[in-house]
Amino acid sequence: MLNSYLRFAASMLTLSAGLALGLSPAQTAAQTQDLSAQARVHFDEGNADFERAMRLRGVRRTQALQDALAHYASSLAITRSRNVVFNTGLAFEELERLEEAFSLFAEYAAMEGLSDVERAAGDARLNELRPRVAVVHITSTPPGAEVRIGRLDLPPAGTTPLETALTAGSHRLFVSLPHHEANMETVTAEPGERRQVQVTLRASPVGLRLEAPRGASLMLDGVPVTSGIRLRVAPGEHEVRMNLPGQDSLLRGVTLQPGAEDTVLRLEPPIPDDERSSFSLSTNVSASLFIDGVMVSEGLVHEHRLSPGTHHVRVSAADHLSYTGEVTLEPDHETAAAITLVTNRDPIGERRRRTRIWSSTVAGILGVGAVTASLIARSAHQDWNLAANRYEASPTDENRRLGDEAATDLDQANLAADIFIGAGAAALTFALVSWLRATPPHERPNSRATFALHPTPHGAMLIAQGRIGDLQ
Repeated sequence: MLNSYLRFAASMLTLSAGLALGLSPAQTAAQTQDLSAQARVHFDEGNADFERAMRLRGVRRTQALQDALAHYASSLAITRSRNVVFNTGLAFEELERLEEAFSLFAEYAAMEGLSDVERAAGDARLNELRPRVAVVHITSTPPGAEVRIGRLDLPPAGTTPLETALTAGSHRLFVSLPHHEANMETVTAEPGERRQVQVTLRASPVGLRLEAPRGASLMLDGVPVTSGIRLRVAPGEHEVRMNLPGQDSLLRGVTLQPGAEDTVLRLEPPIPDDERSSFSLSTNVSASLFIDGVMVSEGLVHEHRLSPGTHHVRVSAADHLSYTGEVTLEPDHETAAAITLVTNRDPIGERRRRTRIWSSTVAGILGVGAVTASLIARSAHQDWNLAANRYEASPTDENRRLGDEAATDLDQANLAADIFIGAGAAALTFALVSWLRATPPHERPNSRATFALHPTPHGAMLIAQGRIGDLQ
């Protein structure tokens, strides 16, 4: 187990160096190749441990399976290869951790690109486990929602539709989707049964403001509303009716999308076409044109006849920043405009964001590892004290051997703790600097770092040297 901690620490250091630093395309390709090779090494070592476990019995068999799981976990941390997912499920099944095995086989069976033979193998493992576990099939409307089981602070178990296995008993399912209100369901799992859970997620309200001439009365879906007030409305199709004294009612429809920006719908009395003004707009990419909150056309060129006055204009296109503004039209006058939409791409800002996320994640993982390794070292120290006291009370050869073994375990535990604490401190420093740097990205020199692990007679020393932005 201690050796597994050492291997995990080394893989985390390599992974954090590649994720946190900004690499050139050639360096990125080389790093990706290196990570793929590491994932393959962990996979092969896991397979060797698994095959060895199949020849053993008792405690030694359990230990070999746990070693295989440690290698598989390191490989999955780099890439979720279908072969690694399948073999990890086999290891969990051999350890009688059937719920975890079922979830991995379900993930495997849902992967794209499987051959008929591979998919049949995954389905066969699932069918064999179904009578032995409590299966829950979770669907949502709309689909694609994240599911967390038990607590909100846990990582997602997957996205809907999701089939997973739970331990017998009652469980809380937290289902969430961007721009929708989160939902929580409770399910009671029974071994050998398959429970269906259907969750309907209601879209979060979006902003709508109706503007009408003085003296007009407004109704939204049959409910009176006030002009100029920001309303919180459920996404979907809605009907707006405006009544002006001495004129026919004006009926307009508006469609609101989940997560959309605030929509402004401007209502005016009908104007004869010969009294309208011409408005033409050209864009550099195919875009949608919204006038007074209503989409009126799509494409590169937009031509419309509008009532004179000021109109709210919004132009949007996929992967581009939206344009929002106003245009004032004069009676019986042609107005032409051209808008260039800018690509919504900020590679430097995106790289900074990824650096912050991954550096914080790595620091957190290594921090947990440091705490765990420290607890193991503390336990090993207590075992060594007991062995030393036993030898002092009865200096036999057997007690001497047990004392030597306890001393060796203590040295290994201290080494693992030193590595994790040193690596965690370095990762935490990098994460803090990545969050606190305030220099504009284009003024920063390239970051670089070198890590080295130096063994000492009583442990190991992690040495980190390099430049992070303007800090040396």
